[in-house]
Amino acid sequence: MMELTSIQIIVLIAVALTIIKISFLIFKRSSFNEFTQSYVTSINNNQWLYFSIYYLLSIIIFYFIKTTTDITYTEITATTMFLAFLMNAALIGTNLYKNLNIDNYNWKMITLYSLFWIFIMYKALLEIFN
Repeated sequence: MMELTSIQIIVLIAVALTIIKISFLIFKRSSFNEFTQSYVTSINNNQWLYFSIYYLLSIIIFYFIKTTTDITYTEITATTMFLAFLMNAALIGTNLYKNLNIDNYNWKMITLYSLFWIFIMYKALLEIFN
């Protein structure tokens, strides 16, 4: 029997969730729409809860990546940039940006996110120039 690493398990979970999501989007469009509306309402009512969950999950996954692989901060930064551009393309496809307004930003959340991102970029720069 194949023994999976924690990173492989995380990837398998992400792939399975993506397949389920795409299947609902294609075959159960009305159910997917109802779920999406419910999810959006829940996020709007519990912003800090969702932010904390996603932020904590990202830190945990980052920890697993750094402790179980030989990936460098430079490689993490490059991979993250790839995902950031991909996510921006997805957000543009959802027309999310048409209602974007800087006055509605939650600066506390953005600061926490940005500090973590700046830390990773700083470590990448240290790798590049040392």
